[in-house]
Parts: sequence; C-alpha cells; structure tokens
Amino acid sequence: MGRDAGFIALHAGVAGGADVILIPEIPFEYESISQKILDRADAGRHFSIVAVAEGAYPEEGQPVYKIEGDEIYTPRLGVVGALVAEYFAEAC
Repeated sequence: MGRDAGFIALHAGVAGGADVILIPEIPFEYESISQKILDRADAGRHFSIVAVAEGAYPEEGQPVYKIEGDEIYTPRLGVVGALVAEYFAEAC
C-alpha cells in the first residue's frame, strides 16, 4: 500500500515500534540499516523490526517491480520487502 507515498508505512512503523522504517521518499543504504541491526544485537536485543513501504528503493537503485507495466497492466510494486529480508538474512 502507498506506492510512492510512505506515510502508511511510516505510521505503521511508528505505531508498531519499528527500529527501521524504509519509505520511498528517502532512498536507503543497506550498510546503514545493517549497522543499526548489528548495534541492536550488540546491545543484547536479538530482534529488529523493519517496516518497508512497497515503493522504497536503495540509494543506488530504482524501485523494484513485482510486475512490469505495459499498455494494459499498471506496474506493481511489492517485492522490495522480500529483497531487504533476503539481504539481511545473508548479511547479518
């Protein structure tokens, strides 16, 4: 939900106590998020909550589409959460 507006993810993340909130208005860096998660682990917190808006994208990249658009279909976002989870499963 939200596509290019991160207010839904932002509000949900704040309400849910998320440690990291990724929104489309601010491209993210994997390294800074990794550092936040590792800092929490060093402090004895063995979990982190990451809220990811469907339109969020890395600083060096572009938004990730689940379905590319064409003359009939509207492009669909929604894969970035899985990509972020996969990255942290390998990195952390």
